[in-house]
Amino acid sequence: FLSIATHQLRGPLAGIRGHLSLIIDGSYGKMPEEVLGVITKIFASSGLLAQTINDFLNVSRIEQGSMQYEMKIFECHTLIADVVEDLIPLAAKAKLELTFVNKSSNSCMINADYAKLRHIFFNLIDNAIKYTEEGWIKVALSDNPKDGTMRIEVSDSGIGISTDEIDNLFQKFVRAQGASKVNVNGTGLGLYVARQMVEAHSGKIWVESEGKGKGSTFVIELPMMKKTGK
Repeated sequence: FLSIATHQLRGPLAGIRGHLSLIIDGSYGKMPEEVLGVITKIFASSGLLAQTINDFLNVSRIEQGSMQYEMKIFECHTLIADVVEDLIPLAAKAKLELTFVNKSSNSCMINADYAKLRHIFFNLIDNAIKYTEEGWIKVALSDNPKDGTMRIEVSDSGIGISTDEIDNLFQKFVRAQGASKVNVNGTGLGLYVARQMVEAHSGKIWVESEGKGKGSTFVIELPMMKKTGK
């Protein structure tokens, strides 16, 4: 039911968002500012709905065992840098400082599904922005040549997570206490989907926090491509 329902919702919603986008871009002529403002809000709300539908569809695919992964080799640093660049305007709008530092000593090449890793990194950084009322978000990439892994950290000065919540945070429909006060939107599925996707790449994901009001750090470890000699 979930799979059928989400597929049936995606098509009409894509059409709605497409027409709204054309109106905002002026393809149908100049709109009064008052009307354009309302349409822009509708477009933003439809984006939240589209993300919710995608979350449910991803859960459906994961639980049916039908999630497909298109693996290719690419540089992880470039992917993360692109995601951070895309989200800097959103962070700036929220008066937050978003930075990225590459601490890796080598090129972090990975054989993975580019779109799915981008989805994971985007969601983690986007969540950090949503749940940080003031301060900063720091993204860092490092490598560990000894065990052949790379480590991606998304740290923030946000609402933090209590110790007793951490173990359950990656379960379906679970949100941290107080999250709804900062961001009313959210299904509690994003971190569940992220864990399933990371583990499908033979990686690990977890969160560290000293408690409420003390920020949090989401950590992902992924295997790098092994170097081959001549």
